Amino acid sequence: MNAYRIVSLVLLLLLGAVTVVALLDVGYIGIFQLLVDSSAGWQVFVDLAAALILVLLFLAQDARRRRITFWPWIVATLLLGSIAPLLYVLVYGYQPPDTEH
Repeated sequence: MNAYRIVSLVLLLLLGAVTVVALLDVGYIGIFQLLVDSSAGWQVFVDLAAALILVLLFLAQDARRRRITFWPWIVATLLLGSIAPLLYVLVYGYQPPDTEH
């Protein structure tokens, strides 16, 4: 198991625990409601969206190299947030592209 998978597993367990608590407390829609109620929530939402877009760009490149259908991972990311890219790395691993100089 490489470092990417180990870190992804640890983060997935932590995020999963926090997500379960949040879902039990406010529900799926409630999580988004808290984000749109203030400018601070909007900032967190835009920051998370920017980070996830960058992650998806890297993972899309990885999926193309492996010839993996990637659109389900995009849909999963829209529905589950960071959980989906973490699962992708756990399932497939991640290998940075070979650098050509």
